[in-house]
Amino acid sequence: MRRIVVAEGVFLALASCLVAVLPGLGLTAALGAGFGNLFMSAALPFRISMLAVGIWVALVIVGAALATDAAATRASRITVREALIHL
Repeated sequence: MRRIVVAEGVFLALASCLVAVLPGLGLTAALGAGFGNLFMSAALPFRISMLAVGIWVALVIVGAALATDAAATRASRITVREALIHL
C-alpha cells in the first residue's frame, strides 16, 4: 500500500513539472527581457541549463517520494478505528 501512495506522489510531482514548463519558460523570457532592458538597455539572452533542469526535477521527485513515504508510514501505523475518529 505504501508503494502505491509513493508512486502516486511521484506521478503528481512529474505531472507538476510538466505543467510548470510553459509558464516557467514564458516568465523567464519576459523577466529576462524586462530586467535586461531596465538595467542594461538590452534584453538578456534566453538560455536554459539542461543540467539545472535535471537537478531540479530530481529534487522534486526525491522530495515527493520522501514526503509521501513519511505520510504513508504514519498512516499505516494507525488502526481504521483511530483514522475514523479524526473524521
